[in-house]
Amino acid sequence: MSGVDNIRGIDYQISYSVLRLLQILLNEQDEVDSIQFESLTEDEEDLNIFKKNGNREYIQIKKKAEGYSWTASELRDILKKFYDKNDTNINFTFISDGTGNRDVAELKSCLLNDKKPTNELLKKFSSTTLTVDKINSILDKTTLLTQSYTSVDSSLPGSVIRENCINLLRTTNFTISTSPENIFESTWAYILKLSQECKKIKLDDIKNELESKGLKVTKKTWLNIPDLSSFSGREEEINDIEKQLCNIRKIVVKGISGIGKTSIMAKIAHKLHNNKKKVFWLETNKMYTVSDILKEVANFLHNYGLEQEAYLINSSEVVQRIPRLTEILKNEDVYLFIDSLDKATIEVKSFFGELYKNLINCKLKGAILISNIDGLDSYTNVDIKSNKVCEYHLLGLSYMDTLKIFEKINGVYHEEDFSFFYKLVGGYPVSINLLRELLTEDSINIEELTELQELTLESSNKHLFQKVFTTLAKEEQEIALSASIFNYPFKEIEISQILKSQLNPKYILESLKKKNIILEKGGYYDIHDSIKSLLIDIVSEDRKKELHQIMVNFYKDYMDKQYKETDEVLYDDIFRWGYHLEFLEDSEVISPNCSELLRLDDDQLDALWAIERFGYPFAYDDPELEYSSSILEELKNKNLIKSNNDDSIKYMLTVKEFILNNFDFFDSCFLLHLCLTKDISNHLGYIERFEPNDAFIRQGIICHWEHCIESMPLPPLTKKDYEDRIIFLKDMFLKGAYDDKPEELRNRLLDEIANGIPENAPDEPDLELEECRCPMFGHCCPGGKEQSEYCRE
Repeated sequence: MSGVDNIRGIDYQISYSVLRLLQILLNEQDEVDSIQFESLTEDEEDLNIFKKNGNREYIQIKKKAEGYSWTASELRDILKKFYDKNDTNINFTFISDGTGNRDVAELKSCLLNDKKPTNELLKKFSSTTLTVDKINSILDKTTLLTQSYTSVDSSLPGSVIRENCINLLRTTNFTISTSPENIFESTWAYILKLSQECKKIKLDDIKNELESKGLKVTKKTWLNIPDLSSFSGREEEINDIEKQLCNIRKIVVKGISGIGKTSIMAKIAHKLHNNKKKVFWLETNKMYTVSDILKEVANFLHNYGLEQEAYLINSSEVVQRIPRLTEILKNEDVYLFIDSLDKATIEVKSFFGELYKNLINCKLKGAILISNIDGLDSYTNVDIKSNKVCEYHLLGLSYMDTLKIFEKINGVYHEEDFSFFYKLVGGYPVSINLLRELLTEDSINIEELTELQELTLESSNKHLFQKVFTTLAKEEQEIALSASIFNYPFKEIEISQILKSQLNPKYILESLKKKNIILEKGGYYDIHDSIKSLLIDIVSEDRKKELHQIMVNFYKDYMDKQYKETDEVLYDDIFRWGYHLEFLEDSEVISPNCSELLRLDDDQLDALWAIERFGYPFAYDDPELEYSSSILEELKNKNLIKSNNDDSIKYMLTVKEFILNNFDFFDSCFLLHLCLTKDISNHLGYIERFEPNDAFIRQGIICHWEHCIESMPLPPLTKKDYEDRIIFLKDMFLKGAYDDKPEELRNRLLDEIANGIPENAPDEPDLELEECRCPMFGHCCPGGKEQSEYCRE
């Protein structure tokens, strides 16, 4: 191989090693112990992967000179090396960008599709030292991947692999401190160095080095199902919901806060996951946007090999999100669990409401289960009675389930006592656990309990909690009270900011966890809503402000550091900071602009958001701009905006008319926070308000409808469109383009070919919709045919 070809071979080898490493970090890091990047000059395997269970994977990576194909005689040497290293716990892979001749292609096809190759074929690969029997002994553990990641530009053989790596960095569970391109280049250089040293290195050491370069693997948050190993009971309810999940496959579990919706959801999710089902779990809160959730869904799909589906979700326009998620649930055996929808933003609640409306008449291969205090508004009683959706109303624990909880306390009490306890708490799980804690510690007597009979369930629960609270140690009380200011899951580092004690908060949190005061979910802590409301009532107003101020300073320092290092701040951090800042309207810690923002009504906030972005407020169905002009005057009088005299401050090609007055970075973050939490604007800038925006020219945007065009439908694909796609897929299969793809993906594409053109696909384009198509965005314009024609001209 010439010097140039050798350099190209190194590029292909190192690029593929980077890709395989990223795949390991995403999906196999718990299984892999170490990796050896073999020498670039040795005639050995190029990448050896050592698993914690003793299994190994040896990978030979070869760049093929342009215009040449692999032959049986050339692969004979590769197979001979594999055989010489053969052991019970080793698998072998040969990967190359070069094509294989007819014999190699046939053997590759047999191995990929679990077909036994004929002896006649294997004889072409055999020799006196590598008999057919010897080849047969390694075939079941050998993978041939010729024509893999082949670049059309022979001078850049690793370019296709590079794009795959960048796509993984951009769309999966990686957190990166710089661009995906920069991360790839630094990782490539690091792997080159390890290959030159021929080093075997622990995966943990690789992860640490990559973190120093700005690449970090985050946890699979979609698998953070609460640990409920101590949970028992509810068997009848679980069985009922599981049956409905198998049959109807669209479930809404509803019931009052604290009744046990999360426990039942988690129990079912764990069971499905243990049975190797594809389970997605998400407990919503105010920090999640729809885009955040869909990114997690894409990560989840990618993890299970549904790469095309993950790509479709990641690349969805606003109007495509629900249809594409619907198609995935119709065609794939996936289980989506969305817990605590009542805690979500208006945007997220609306999204899942629309999704259920879209799913009502669909037969699903997958399933979706949502918990919410109330049901959803997207179906009717008729839909429930006709089994199009199941709405399961969860009530209190049964007497037998309650008895199992009380039986764990000391032997002083008898069955008639337990019956009395059950009637007292009405099967309400939070009260049952509080009462059990008091009885276990002998902190309450029968006489006191008898007095609770006269109280409502809410008052009884409050009394029991206050009684339990007095039994807590001083540090436990401090953490419980301090944590009540969070309305989102928090970590140890956050609670440590507001803890005065010198004790490690981890141990106090563990103690509170055992007493059912605090819950732990995937490394995050939370307090049950019904207990949180009781705790927050105990905290004085001055202490609440003090706690919120501490957290405002903590998050602001963190955001400032992130912005200086990466030139951006995550919305999660903006939300946490903004949430606490809302409680400090009259405090010295809040800037005058932020304080004023809290006093504005929604229309004024909407105008400020538009001015920051476009230099002028929206004017919905307001041709004379009268209302917009009045809001501008109000904002000027409050010194929040001023006329722009700098011609370089533009949106697109239009100089902004107004700018925000003395707004710093944090003032702008708070404006964004308020607009998102009040559902004034979408975080991507889309606004679902289907009225013409008469200020579009002054804002510098394209037309009256740009603010909502992404929410409008796209004209449907015709039979001819589908026919062209099927021809394309067949051609790609003939070229072998999908030979190295996962079997699940290949089978799905083959099914798409076999299923042919959908019966409901239109023969001809929908002329009415086509006439309304926006020439810029492709969506159907809300302004109809006339507006579309005008724009085309």
